[in-house]
Amino acid sequence: NQTKDDFYFGVSYGQETAEEALPLIDKVKNYTNVFFINSWNVTANETALNLVCNYAANANLNFIVYFDFISRIAFPWHQQWLDNASGRWGDKFLGVHLRDELGGKQIEKNETVTNATNYSDAASKFVRSIQSYNSTIDAKSKGIKLFTSDFALYWWDYQAGYDTVFAELGWNISSSRQIALCRGAADMQGKDWGAIITWKTDNPPYLASGEEIYGDMVSAYVAGAKYVIVFNYPKYPQDNPYGILTEDHFSAMQNFWSYIHAYPRSIYG
Repeated sequence: NQTKDDFYFGVSYGQETAEEALPLIDKVKNYTNVFFINSWNVTANETALNLVCNYAANANLNFIVYFDFISRIAFPWHQQWLDNASGRWGDKFLGVHLRDELGGKQIEKNETVTNATNYSDAASKFVRSIQSYNSTIDAKSKGIKLFTSDFALYWWDYQAGYDTVFAELGWNISSSRQIALCRGAADMQGKDWGAIITWKTDNPPYLASGEEIYGDMVSAYVAGAKYVIVFNYPKYPQDNPYGILTEDHFSAMQNFWSYIHAYPRSIYG
């Protein structure tokens, strides 16, 4: 038996207001099927978050919501919001992107584990620490899928409880290596994986060219990614309503949308 597999492709939204998300949704809704809401200002405001989620769902887009944490104190409404999300939006709500780069920040800053006697002890402490966060426990208890993005320690992100990890492609590092490491960790543990196209440089135009990101998107898709996301964030020039995304990037995304429909992947069972 042969069936078409599920594949999600879209952009992230990181601007400051809910209203700014609406033109981006209108721009991409005909050649994407997922919208990643990673604006801190939006996800910290229930009214703003509901506005964007409703607009995305009405545009027939699935969506993922970024939370840095799920707080009972700072944002007590997060708990009820998560309880009601699936009932309100059905399967359009894919899950929560809970924090990001936990593995990368451990490598660069010793952020999660500050002291360990050896590599095995460091790995154990890294996994246990993430598993013990109230936000991790809360999401797991509600049956909500957990996503994160990272550039290192993919294996241990999955061990810590993440259902899907997005390998970060960018910064002039090897996309093939990042894909291989993330895919290997996911496949060995029976988890999903994806790729997020991140910045190439700290300076304008930030993202790689449309041709380059198209190549990364195709590489991730051919390798079996379930998700491909193009990262977006407000940067200069501020007169661009779509953050750092340009017409060159949108054209590449449209071409990729055509590619995945011309060459659908199949699952055999």
